[in-house]
Amino acid sequence: MMPDRFSIIYEPQMPGEDGKIFRWFQVVFAVGPGDADVLRAQVHELFPRMLVALSPLPSVHKADVITLRARRFLPDQDPGFDRPYMFIQADWRGAAVRQIRGQKNFSVWAGECLTYRNYQDKGDVFNKWVKETD
Repeated sequence: MMPDRFSIIYEPQMPGEDGKIFRWFQVVFAVGPGDADVLRAQVHELFPRMLVALSPLPSVHKADVITLRARRFLPDQDPGFDRPYMFIQADWRGAAVRQIRGQKNFSVWAGECLTYRNYQDKGDVFNKWVKETD
């Protein structure tokens, strides 16, 4: 299963902290409707599959940061893909994705992510955020 609703964004000159520029590749995709626990498991299955599919792309290979963002699609509450609710987001350093690809071991995605945030479950054991904003 791969999401049928997604958007790919590549920012080759994204402003970062301390005025540093970085290359950011992100995929935003919709999951659902459905139970949050079931969808969380589906997202966790999708992350390594998507990294396998994306990692050979030249823009991903050059990226400093790769982000996968799962959004909840709730058709009864929100008709537009541009406004579904954020669900789970994970970021990886480009070097980490290149290393994972070189080792052909995408099952380590959770341990190698720079950040992981489950916006609907603050108690998610994978939650890891660089700056705490809550």
